Amino acid sequence: MLAFETWLAGRSKQVAALINRQQEPICTYVAERLETSYATLCYDPVRPDARSFQVRAFSETPRRYHRLMQAALRFNSLQIIEREYYWAWNVLVRHRIERHHLQAQVRWYYQGVREYVDLEHTDVANFETFTSHVLLIIDRVTGHAPGFQDPRMPRGNGHSQGVYNS
Repeated sequence: MLAFETWLAGRSKQVAALINRQQEPICTYVAERLETSYATLCYDPVRPDARSFQVRAFSETPRRYHRLMQAALRFNSLQIIEREYYWAWNVLVRHRIERHHLQAQVRWYYQGVREYVDLEHTDVANFETFTSHVLLIIDRVTGHAPGFQDPRMPRGNGHSQGVYNS
């Protein structure tokens, strides 16, 4: 297996392209899992558009993650994901979204990739490592992991930091 950093620098753009071709089935799969597993999530009965907002949230959330993952793979940087989660966390908690919701989405996205994208064995293993790094980022951002670091601290480009080494 290629070292994760080597894979990220050398293969991640090709993997991003393969995954992007299957965006719709992957995102639909994740959206359906979100809706069936968390039927009340993002539903606010006070909103006049409560149900349509919830449906839109279930539909758009996996697509937003897909775009984020695409950027991280194409620019070879997990820091893109980390910065986005730091920014979004304060917004997400207002909608009663918790760490386990984010983690479930990431795991289901990974399962969708495994289901709909024919990746080479090395790419599967490294994409699994990529997914593990995203889950660690979520833990850090939500304050549940040791070594929590202030997002305002400089961290380089994100793919050569010790925290991302496999």
